[in-house]
Amino acid sequence: IGVGSRIDDFEAGAPNGTYGWEAYWDEGMAGTTLSCGVDSSMANAGSSSLRIDFHIEPDSWGTCALSYDRPPGLASSSGLAFDYHAGAAELIFNIDAHGGNPDARTTYHYSVETVPESVDGWVHMELSWDQIVGVDWEANPGQPVDPAEIIGFAFGFNTYPDTPNSGTIWIDNFGLLNAGE
Repeated sequence: IGVGSRIDDFEAGAPNGTYGWEAYWDEGMAGTTLSCGVDSSMANAGSSSLRIDFHIEPDSWGTCALSYDRPPGLASSSGLAFDYHAGAAELIFNIDAHGGNPDARTTYHYSVETVPESVDGWVHMELSWDQIVGVDWEANPGQPVDPAEIIGFAFGFNTYPDTPNSGTIWIDNFGLLNAGE
């Protein structure tokens, strides 16, 4: 399995069919904040990456999301790949895939806890579609995402119980895995 086409390398503006990466957070929870955007001071390849700064209060959330105008046709891919760099170890984030339609999205996710190696360098991750599964609070918990139905992606942030989650991560080389390469 090899890395196929890039979804976003953060070098040339918003990916086709999107408005680019947008920050959303639980505005009803005082203290919860999230911002995301291109950072030309940090990159694994090229000259830029996606920087996400977050402070998530307990039982709250935030996401940096990329939504497509229509499904981008990912059925021939076998999963996702990306590199991440973290400001600290033991930060938690999700890679989310959204299916369905914009008015009735379904959310699928895979949770990551940043490792010490990500503080000094970049960590490469590859996830097959069957590792990205339906969230517990929706109708399809544990079911793998159908890549043909994906209409968006997000890097999501929540917390462990009673503990805030605060820091910075950078994402680079966000792309698709293609079987047989």
